[in-house]
Amino acid sequence: MEAAKLHNEIIKGYASSTPHEWERLTLSNGIMEYITTIHYLEKYLPKNGVVADIGSGPGRYSLWLAQHGYDVVSVDPIEKSIKSLKARFAARKLKKRLKGAYVGFAQSLEMLESKSFDAVVCLGGPMSHIMEEKQRKKAAAELFRIAKPMAPIFVSAMGRFTIFGGTVSTFQTDLDSRYIDKWAETGDYFGGYGFLPFHGFRPYELEGLFGNKVELLARTALEGFASYRGSYVKELMKNKRRWNKWLRIHFSTCEEPETIGVSEHYMIVAKAKK
Repeated sequence: MEAAKLHNEIIKGYASSTPHEWERLTLSNGIMEYITTIHYLEKYLPKNGVVADIGSGPGRYSLWLAQHGYDVVSVDPIEKSIKSLKARFAARKLKKRLKGAYVGFAQSLEMLESKSFDAVVCLGGPMSHIMEEKQRKKAAAELFRIAKPMAPIFVSAMGRFTIFGGTVSTFQTDLDSRYIDKWAETGDYFGGYGFLPFHGFRPYELEGLFGNKVELLARTALEGFASYRGSYVKELMKNKRRWNKWLRIHFSTCEEPETIGVSEHYMIVAKAKK
């Protein structure tokens, strides 16, 4: 499928699902992703400053940043999401924290000055919806460009391998389709089977987009072994003792390559070199 058609399909899909995108990280399948992401934000963000949220969606992470004392500039390709984000900041009396909100793409951040942000985040998998490798590298270069020297850059992406577990357990008919062979070979999924087009990343592939421009601080699975087990996660949360033990296990294993390999999403935290 040609790049322009894929691009339009992705934009149209997210434009029609803004409310879901706001709720996604509080629903069963997004809980572990959100908890793990916040854990690493708290660990590696500077104590204060201005943060660029690239691919912000309707603002779940932008608002978290503002509520924790950061000034925020948000960028997302969906105009409806940016309008929703602005409204949520206003409703929570945080407008002063929102220093800018733009409709734009990760690979084209001309509206943002070079070396101007104390941290840069690109969370939830926007990089996976850039279907051409050349454009993914351009997006990585833009994230690096706008970060101050030594500023942390947080980028998450969708993993490639965990879907095969679902293929065996739930979606066996997909083995009759053509897409599964292409997916196994390249990680590229072109839509048509219940989800928008995206590229699934192998472990170590995401950081490779930055070349030698950054120093890697952390590489972590976001859901790990809880991937695609959202209903079980929500049930587990009802038992505080078991839930706390699971979180200890998760955070003790989430940086292991094996755990990253089976995770629905994984994230890198990198430091922009001088």
